Amino acid sequence: MRIVNLTGFPVSVKTEDGQLLTLPAEPAPARVEEGYVHIGYLTVDCIGEAVRYPCRARKVPIWETRYGPVEGLPEPEPDVAYVLPPYVAEALRGRPDIFIPAEAIESEYGSVIGYRGLERL
Repeated sequence: MRIVNLTGFPVSVKTEDGQLLTLPAEPAPARVEEGYVHIGYLTVDCIGEAVRYPCRARKVPIWETRYGPVEGLPEPEPDVAYVLPPYVAEALRGRPDIFIPAEAIESEYGSVIGYRGLERL
């Protein structure tokens, strides 16, 4: 299996023997346009379980994410997996050759040094 990293940055993933394998970024990352559509309101009467003050109904807007076409992603090929940024992969949910970095591994200082593996959406 060949892995193509279209995230725009190197991604290091842990292998079964505990080593980090760095997937170099391809020169042109995959991209998608995101848009938001207002789909309604959630009427909130009270907040929390313990009500200590009079409640007043308020409306909170509800939005839905809509994605445009994905750019920079080849058609599926046998034995090729693509690693994408999560927001791009979300637009292609269910495509079996698409993965995202899964579960960040942090250094003692809190910076991400790699990922525990890959996740299929």
